[in-house]
Amino acid sequence: MLIIGMLCGCSEQSEIDMPNSIKILLNQNNINNTYICKIGDYSKCKLTQINEKDIQVSKEEIRKYSEIQMESYAKIVPVEGKNTVEKEDVVYISCLVYQNGKLIREVKDDSIMVGKYNYDEQIEKALIGQKIGIPFSLYVEYQDIGKCKLNITVESINRFITYDLTDEFVKEKFGVNSIEAYYAQCEDFVRQQKVAEQKSKAQKELFLKIGEMCKFNINKDEIAKYSKKYVESEEKIAMAYDMTLELYAKEVLGKTIEEFYQECYQVGENEIKQYLIVGAIFQKSNMVITDDEYKSKCSEMEYEIETVEENEQLDALVRYNIMKEKVLEMY
Repeated sequence: MLIIGMLCGCSEQSEIDMPNSIKILLNQNNINNTYICKIGDYSKCKLTQINEKDIQVSKEEIRKYSEIQMESYAKIVPVEGKNTVEKEDVVYISCLVYQNGKLIREVKDDSIMVGKYNYDEQIEKALIGQKIGIPFSLYVEYQDIGKCKLNITVESINRFITYDLTDEFVKEKFGVNSIEAYYAQCEDFVRQQKVAEQKSKAQKELFLKIGEMCKFNINKDEIAKYSKKYVESEEKIAMAYDMTLELYAKEVLGKTIEEFYQECYQVGENEIKQYLIVGAIFQKSNMVITDDEYKSKCSEMEYEIETVEENEQLDALVRYNIMKEKVLEMY
């Protein structure tokens, strides 16, 4: 009997009641049998405080952010009268991928800057000299799936139009009077990003510390299904790299596929635990949400208050964010 009790975790202990908004969010994600049944002395935990003045921003970080800003204003325009692909052209292609004579993938409107080798060196080299609308074939050996035949058609040939960084440009686009003021604006934005990232990291660490003091009843199947959204998100990125998920995990993330799945599961479990911790502390501390706090949070999250009030799930999400802020204010 003792062994059975140990294996069941806290299944014999009662579930801590949650605010209705937390219940709605959990039920929405099919979390019905995972709950918190004991919360420790969370007052002993501390939230790492972030001092904005201590955040350093390098010239390289400013340069990279500035490049991203400038690239957002670049335009891709068709090259009139050009029919043959050359290096540094931006081409849109369609592609049929065959393996053993069977069509396994169809790609439409993929954009490639030829010669930059950010897409695929073999394909980009083969594109040079090709003509719009005339299909050509290419055999490519992929590490994960083997040899494939690609039927590629160039749909259009384009070029980038970029802008020079001048006082006139930054005044028009960014509302500052000089390049120096623009760089100062970039530095401030990068600093705010780093502050937000560190605050988010500190909050996650706090909830992990509190979680170590708590006892949960964990349904692993529920957590696995909830965590699937993180797997699917990375799958989309893998597709953009034209990789299988296993190859993407190995080459880009530096993980085995088993480590990748375990990390996704852990992220999901930690997020569910955070919902439960926030709800338990909010309830135990007899906190309330005022009308002004509710209206302010709707505005901050860019929701119309009437829309939120009519949507149970949106209402629960807004209330959860207020609860989380109130809990964090304790630290």
